[in-house]
Parts: sequence; C-alpha cells; structure tokens
Amino acid sequence: MPTSEIFIILQEELKWALRRCPVRHLARAVELFSGMVKANKSAHESTVEESKTILTSAVESLQRRWVEVSIGSDFISVFKIIGFLNDETKSKIEDRAVEMVQGFNAAEMRKVGRYLNIINLVYFDVLMKTKKYSC
Repeated sequence: MPTSEIFIILQEELKWALRRCPVRHLARAVELFSGMVKANKSAHESTVEESKTILTSAVESLQRRWVEVSIGSDFISVFKIIGFLNDETKSKIEDRAVEMVQGFNAAEMRKVGRYLNIINLVYFDVLMKTKKYSC
C-alpha cells in the first residue's frame, strides 16, 4: 500500500473517532488542530491542508452536537474554542449554558460566567467598531 493511501485511511479513521468522542474531547481536538495549523504555516502545504481538513471536520461535528453540551466542564471546553463556531451555534451554546447553570458547581459557574462576559465584551466591541450602534 502506498504511503498516501495509508495516510488517507488514517485521516478517515481520525475523522470517525472525532465524531464518536465526547464533546469536551472534540473541543480539545479543535484547540489542538488549530494550534497545529498556526504552527505549520511554514511547513509543507499538504500537512497544513490535512490539519485544516481535520479541524474543519471537528468543528462541523461540534456544531452538530451542541445539544450534548450539558455539564460545566463541557461548556468550559467549548467556550475556549467558541471563535471557531458559527454565530447560530454560539448563540445556542450560550443560551444552553444559562439554562444549565443551576447544575454547575461554584468553580464551573465562575469560569462559565467569565467566558460569557468575555464573549459579550467581544461582541460589544465588534458592534461599536461597525458603528451600527453608538452611545
């Protein structure tokens, strides 16, 4: 078997593994592969493209599985990489975090609150820069 065929098989196995893994591991994979894409910009173009393909697959899987995010540690993992998600999924996850906050422990509440505050500050900053809203 040529090396490229083996690589394609391994890549497909990795994509299927990402689809089956828990949401917090999926969020960690997004974080890992995004770091690989940034670090490999000077590497071979095929390596960067393969990392981007896996990153895209992981993000798409996470966007389909947002409803599985239900415990504080999952929300914290997802909020770390929320910039990769589309606006609709971001909104759904933020709303779900507010609904589920009663089940979080104190540390999780604090971390989730901090991430929600950061997200809202970023949204406010973007709105002010677009000058759609002015004070």
